[in-house]
Amino acid sequence: MLLIALLATALPAADFSLGGSIGYGYANWNGWTGASFGLSAGPAWRWGEFGVGLAGLYSAVSVEQQGQSMSFAMLGGLAKARLSVFEAGLGYGYVPSFRDETGVTYAGTGTPLGSVGLSLPIRLSPRLALTVGAENVFATSLASSYNPSAQVGLAYRFKRPEERKRPEPQPPTPSPKPPVQPEPVAGPAPKPGPKPSFPPRLETELAFEEAGRRNQALDAGEQGFIVVTVANKGKGKADSVRVRAEAISTTTGVSVGRDVVIPEIGPGGTEQVRVRLAASEDVPDQEVRFRVSAIEPVFGADALPAVITITARAVEPPDLVVHDNAITDREAESEWAQGNGNGQLELNEQVEVTTIVQNKGIGTAYDVSVTVTPTDPNVIYQSPKPVLSLGDIPAGEWRTLKYPVFVNARFKADTAKLVLDIAEQRPRFSRKDTVRIPLNVEMTKLAEVVVQPRAKPGIGPAPLPPSLTDSLLIGIPKGRQNPDAFAVVIGAANYRDVTRVEYAARDAEAMRKYLLEAFGYLDGNIITLPDPTSGDLNRVFGTKERPEGQLYNLVSAKPGRYDVFVYYVGHGGLSVKEKKGYLWPADASPDYIEQNGYPLDLFYSNLSKVPAKSLTVVLDACFSGETPDTSGRVGTLIRQASPVPVASVSEEIPANSLVMAAAKSNQLACWYPDKRHGLFTYFLLKGLKGEADLNKDGTIEVRELDEYVRQNVPPIARLLYNRDQTPDIRGAAGAELLRIK
Repeated sequence: MLLIALLATALPAADFSLGGSIGYGYANWNGWTGASFGLSAGPAWRWGEFGVGLAGLYSAVSVEQQGQSMSFAMLGGLAKARLSVFEAGLGYGYVPSFRDETGVTYAGTGTPLGSVGLSLPIRLSPRLALTVGAENVFATSLASSYNPSAQVGLAYRFKRPEERKRPEPQPPTPSPKPPVQPEPVAGPAPKPGPKPSFPPRLETELAFEEAGRRNQALDAGEQGFIVVTVANKGKGKADSVRVRAEAISTTTGVSVGRDVVIPEIGPGGTEQVRVRLAASEDVPDQEVRFRVSAIEPVFGADALPAVITITARAVEPPDLVVHDNAITDREAESEWAQGNGNGQLELNEQVEVTTIVQNKGIGTAYDVSVTVTPTDPNVIYQSPKPVLSLGDIPAGEWRTLKYPVFVNARFKADTAKLVLDIAEQRPRFSRKDTVRIPLNVEMTKLAEVVVQPRAKPGIGPAPLPPSLTDSLLIGIPKGRQNPDAFAVVIGAANYRDVTRVEYAARDAEAMRKYLLEAFGYLDGNIITLPDPTSGDLNRVFGTKERPEGQLYNLVSAKPGRYDVFVYYVGHGGLSVKEKKGYLWPADASPDYIEQNGYPLDLFYSNLSKVPAKSLTVVLDACFSGETPDTSGRVGTLIRQASPVPVASVSEEIPANSLVMAAAKSNQLACWYPDKRHGLFTYFLLKGLKGEADLNKDGTIEVRELDEYVRQNVPPIARLLYNRDQTPDIRGAAGAELLRIK
């Protein structure tokens, strides 16, 4: 009776809930092992951490032993007690009769039940909770004591939890007034009453702090903080001040951290906290606004909300590449070098390698570092610094690395390979590249490096990094020797009366090397004309009256047998009177080009009379009457006159010939200062080096070379000079020009 009376008194005050769960686990019934699946449901009463409950259960069991199996069900009930998340129970279960797979019938039987376990509620709402836990329910007379299972379920509270209210401040107790006395009486002074209670008075100041770039913006993939300074300018202290930041604008890709609690701010005190912000990698460009509140829970003396606006920036990817490499083995040039000074990497030599790393992307590369790893153990990286730091590299800019490398006598390959692991602050922008240094091939740095000044913001593109070596001369393909061939290579660089052609001599020398190595011409069969005079051109190509010049005489010894290649780099000009094009000799006068220039139509006419097997003509010149300098400024070859347009310089080319011109007749042939070559010649030779083998069959056809130079020359001309230059290749489109394998 006493127990019933206690329950009748306690149950109305309990937190009542109704729940159910499902479980799955291991079963061991007197040596038969297997799995069990269970359902349970029932009411529960809780008083704080302590509780009691009832649970009805249904369990389906499937077990086996020595190749035999059986399945049965059990019904039962449990009374449970709970403390915090732990619970235990006692009850009774009944297994109805069943038949196993062999046909044996088992009679129904009952058994006491016991259970131990734990259950963790996860609140989904004030009334509804998800429960997860584990429990061991075993039938004491039928099963082993080890029958664990995992459970998940739902519980519904019928009594909504009361919200905790902040304590109301107690009004000050008034001081008792002393009794009125007619006259003061000597004695001790009266005690003062309780001091009055004051609320705090909070004010906030906001600032933004970055975790990374220090550019006062929240960049993609970056974390930052709203720095909140809370000052208490009141007479009372502030307890448990909650600082909260809430978005009041679109914040796509930007997340804000949880509230931060300040335990106490005394009168006149100041505290500073940080609320975390994070931008995803795909955050768009936007301005995000946050309202920041300092919430005081006792008096409600919240600070007035403040608003902060922060700029979020989308990712601007960098693109880190190895632009160029060079070596020096001259001990006078580098303290790391130890070699014979011939500019080549040889066995048992140590060289200093110079590498330019460029950022070709649109965004800054942050905190860039490089690790150099040789691919062969006989190539040894000698720098005392395992990691070379380059710092930040803005878009379009570059940094230079210098590091020593030693190749010992055991090295067997023909090229030393160094893997450069280029690391950026953000791993996804890190790169790997390979530096290849061929043995016994000159890779010394150029005597002169032309570095263009950086473009002012908003004015033109960023300049390209300088070239350390003439990459065109490294790895020229080796062709079969062709003794039945003659060539004329003309490099007109220095003129008596007009501007110099800056890179003509280098272009002519590079073309001569390609004729020797790639095309297999004999050195004695190449006529070289540096800075030719009008007499030189007349001698080699003939005159109108006597077309049989030196080239004609060489080829006519065996008509139809020889291949002929003519390369001209220099000024091309026009006649104001005749409005036709001329090759411009070094001694020609712009006022008398008709007398001392070499007419372009005569040039083609006399070449057509040469009895060659094939004829290839390359002209890196323009015939517009204008000339550029290395800075891109354009002048005129005709003194005291504006350029005169030419109706057409597309003279009829000789039969069985291929003519490759740097530009259309009304366009300029531009220079490529960063490569120290003419723009057309640079990409022509780069194509012959193998880049123009578009179908990768080891053969460069005329149509492939035409497509390659058209893809590369016009974009660079527009990038560097904002002008058009379209190469013009005519004749023998399907012919094989060069075999590189």
